[in-house]
Amino acid sequence: MLQGAAPGCSWRLARRLVGALLLTLVLPPWYRLVASRGSGAAAEQTLRLGSAYTLELWTSSVLGIAGVLLLGWLLPPGLPASLWSRVRQRILSVRLHVFGLGLALVATGAALWTSGAVLDRMPVLIDGVGQLVHARYLAAGMLSGPRRAHPEFWQFQFMVLTDAGWVSQYPPGFSALLAAGWHLGAAWLVGPGLLGVAVYLTALIADRLFPSEPAVARMGAVLATVSPLLIFHAAGYMNHVLALALLTVALYASLRAVEGGWAWSLVTGAALGAMLATRPYAAGVLGFFATFVVWTRPPQPQGGLPSARAWALRLAGLAAGAGPFVLALLLFNAHFFGDAMRFGYVAAAGPAHGLGFHVDPWGSPYGFVEAVGYTSADLVGLSSDLLQAPIPWVVVVALYLLLAQRLGRGASLAAGWAMLPVLGNAFYWHHDLFMGPRLLYEAVPGWCFLLAASAAWSVRALPQGRSGRVLGRVGLRSGVSAVFALGLVVAVLYAGPQKLASYKATPERPGLSVLAPAVDRPALVFVHGSWEERLGSRLSALGMRLDSVRLALRH
Repeated sequence: MLQGAAPGCSWRLARRLVGALLLTLVLPPWYRLVASRGSGAAAEQTLRLGSAYTLELWTSSVLGIAGVLLLGWLLPPGLPASLWSRVRQRILSVRLHVFGLGLALVATGAALWTSGAVLDRMPVLIDGVGQLVHARYLAAGMLSGPRRAHPEFWQFQFMVLTDAGWVSQYPPGFSALLAAGWHLGAAWLVGPGLLGVAVYLTALIADRLFPSEPAVARMGAVLATVSPLLIFHAAGYMNHVLALALLTVALYASLRAVEGGWAWSLVTGAALGAMLATRPYAAGVLGFFATFVVWTRPPQPQGGLPSARAWALRLAGLAAGAGPFVLALLLFNAHFFGDAMRFGYVAAAGPAHGLGFHVDPWGSPYGFVEAVGYTSADLVGLSSDLLQAPIPWVVVVALYLLLAQRLGRGASLAAGWAMLPVLGNAFYWHHDLFMGPRLLYEAVPGWCFLLAASAAWSVRALPQGRSGRVLGRVGLRSGVSAVFALGLVVAVLYAGPQKLASYKATPERPGLSVLAPAVDRPALVFVHGSWEERLGSRLSALGMRLDSVRLALRH
């Protein structure tokens, strides 16, 4: 820090740099960089979707500006403010816990509809298939599937055949919870139920992050509730939803610990330990946010940094809560993968699965240039798929961070929640845009809080009446308010449901799964896959690592 510079000035400069960086990443077509040194499956997907996302972002930006000017000219200056005042009073009149439970029911219901009506209660990606298969063995009282005489007929991607048994490459946290659902005969309820828990706690967290802006807090929680990105993956057996639910438990407990109840750090530790056993990298990145960042910069000033005694109590509680889950995970790794610190990802795909800039398990280079391209594509995709609203949301957030005179502590924490996973994923070679950038899933509530704060700032920063000079009779505040409101209405009532429904299988488009034939008794169904899949299964059954299998098949 420069001598004489205030900490607030340094923070203001830092968040303005983040805003400028966001604009720099989403406006030019940086996604094309992913193919600068060769292409692969991930690069091909990013090039195809990145083009559509970028066109959508620029189109929505132009239409948004046109909409602001048109509606600002047509609408009476006080009409949007009057309507918002009524909505605000109605939202704030509901007690917090009732409000949170209502949102939880909406989110769970939307995920249940997506699971049943769109996905036929089937996993949406092979990631979910692997964890569901492992869950069935756990539900039967087995730690893993057995080694079979002819594993080439059973083996598929993301399952690992070890000397100790046949398991998913993913840590066992989500599979264990799916096993509990399987025992109840309703594994399909697990994801939607977890989303309801996450949304309920998101409402409670929002209330603590924005104590002086309750309308922003509740609108942020509403946005998280209706996010198609959250709903879809919760319905599709993806472990992201458990990681999000555990993160909200950890964050809520951390906020309670800041208020003086250090014993809440036990809950924080337990939630983060379970999150480590579900999505380890997300647990590391967002666990740092939920503890160190929250404890050193709480939503309300505490009169300085925590004392040494407070830190000691919180860290002790954190370690005690996380300990049993971490120990169980290490024992699981040692039993199946030969080393407590060796995860199934590495056992399946080799050391190239790790973090950093290197050649990835697909044989494609991942360096700084690719990191810029994929990160840009993630952000542009998030702008669209977060809410399916025809508004360039990441641009709105970037302008807020860049131009706002000050950010409250709640908005600052929301920015940390939103941005840290973006930074963390830049150092991870795997990116996926299927139904949005799902590796940013756990950051969605932070983005929703930032969107609500950005929208409130955008409206407050503009003049109340009409401009009499450059823009003639245009009421900018009315125009911006109307565009935001219409965009959300379109997203919630049309665009979001249409996007979710687009994944339903039809006779013309088989969809994401193959329907099993009707049988009158338990039966095994063998599916004739492609020659590439059959060769891959045979090579894997012979002990070849997944990265070597992929490289062999590519050649």
